[in-house]
Amino acid sequence: MSNLTFGLKRPEDEIKVDLENAILDSIKNCRTTFIVCISTIIDIWAAKIILRLKSGNPDIKLIITPGIEQFTDDSFDFVVSHADYLFHADNEKVIDSVSGVIAVYNGKALDPIRYARSCHTPVKYIGA
Repeated sequence: MSNLTFGLKRPEDEIKVDLENAILDSIKNCRTTFIVCISTIIDIWAAKIILRLKSGNPDIKLIITPGIEQFTDDSFDFVVSHADYLFHADNEKVIDSVSGVIAVYNGKALDPIRYARSCHTPVKYIGA
């Protein structure tokens, strides 16, 4: 499994709970299509949560945008094989096609968040 976790400051389990709650809030607000840009293990967590929730709600769709990170276990292959679609695009094109962003954030990798804010795309922050 990737060790690229952005230097987490909070326990993994807490982040996963917050991530799931943010995804559930999106579903409650009729946002049921999720695009996950797979570049860190956190993105794998998000995709797995979405897939688990999708099993009980056929309206949920998972679109994967493969990143450059190499995963040494089957996590990446698992989420890709269960995704509804693959979407090859850079962060800006992905953000241009969404109605909101859930960002697990530790103070790094600001460019996608800055771009989303410049487009007035709502951003839900989860502290890492």
